[in-house]
Amino acid sequence: MRALITGAGGFVARHLSKHLASHGDSIALCYFSANEFEHNSKSSSCENFLLDVRVWQQTYDIISSYKPDVVYHLAGMAYVPEAEEDFERALSANVLGSFNVAKACSILNRETKLIFISSAEVYGKLNASQLPVVESLPTKPANNYSLTKVMAEQACLRFSSQGVLKVGIVRPFNHTGASQNDRFVVSNFAKQLARIKLKKEAALMHVGNLNAERDFSNVTDIVRGYRMFANFLIENRDRNGEIINLCSGRAISIKSILDRLIVISGVDLNIKEDAARMRAAEVPIFYGSYKKAEELIGWQPEIDIEQTLEEVFEYWLQISK
Repeated sequence: MRALITGAGGFVARHLSKHLASHGDSIALCYFSANEFEHNSKSSSCENFLLDVRVWQQTYDIISSYKPDVVYHLAGMAYVPEAEEDFERALSANVLGSFNVAKACSILNRETKLIFISSAEVYGKLNASQLPVVESLPTKPANNYSLTKVMAEQACLRFSSQGVLKVGIVRPFNHTGASQNDRFVVSNFAKQLARIKLKKEAALMHVGNLNAERDFSNVTDIVRGYRMFANFLIENRDRNGEIINLCSGRAISIKSILDRLIVISGVDLNIKEDAARMRAAEVPIFYGSYKKAEELIGWQPEIDIEQTLEEVFEYWLQISK
């Protein structure tokens, strides 16, 4: 399979490229950052491009020259608070960028498959009676990030309905793993605990809302699902515009995650709530159903939360030395 990944410098893209390589796929990696491009192009066995998907001509030139069988579109703004602070930038990165990628794939005219990585955030605030979240629920974006993801989904589907482009939309729930940015809760906890264990910080941990319950998966499971979805589109020429959730199918409290990480780290510490870490408009519990993904592409999660947390902590322990 000839694959192109946008947003190659990101956490998920790094895991995806490794997974694709293990299956013998030819891979083109598209970096937004010039520094990431320079660093990786020197040692990578993949083809490497510098690409800002917001720029139409760049996007078209790279996709048309590489001629991928599958484009995994991961580029964009992925952090909810950033999108709240700068909606214009979120629109440009997430909507215009996705529009350009879908348009370029459509013009390529070779039955290119586009796997668009959306987010479970598009479902918005739900009550307990609507759980687990299934794909047939209407989207009700409750923040700037989820609004741009809904708009980007529609941009991709527009082009899939007009020509030979085939689109698959994935709505992943929370996922984590080694090398995730420490702005995200599991990685942030693991980093703090690793530094405390190495005595690089005082035994005091700053936390946000611990009561929320969320659906967490291992990133390795998630990227496996991306490739399985691409294969499904290749093997089923009559299927287009499918939407699937990828998730664990159960909720776990943030407090439970912290408690498990503390046990894994083996440290004694004090915990302090930090107002700066508190997210506005939290829903108490949120988790999804992966039944459609299981029925459609044969996917289900394989890595449990304990192994996932051990991997994240071990990563930060090594990085922090």
